[in-house]
Amino acid sequence: MLALFGDIIGKGLSLHVAGINNRLQSGKLTTFDKLQCQVFYNSMIYVGGLAYPEAADILEQYLYGRVKTYTWRRITSKHRPSSPSN
Repeated sequence: MLALFGDIIGKGLSLHVAGINNRLQSGKLTTFDKLQCQVFYNSMIYVGGLAYPEAADILEQYLYGRVKTYTWRRITSKHRPSSPSN
């Protein structure tokens, strides 16, 4: 029963987002569409940042241009290849 409920909600959300995308493509995006997108992306940044802080910082940088130096420094140093010893 729960899977059926989730499937119905998933299909409804997909249709809703497709409608927003269609309005965007046709240049008829409403203020409510913009508000929904802001709430959605900000939720991804702030709530998702609890479990995935690096991903939240990347999304925030992409959308707003705000870089959190401490996280970027940690990502860079963590993923930087080591120099071979001579």
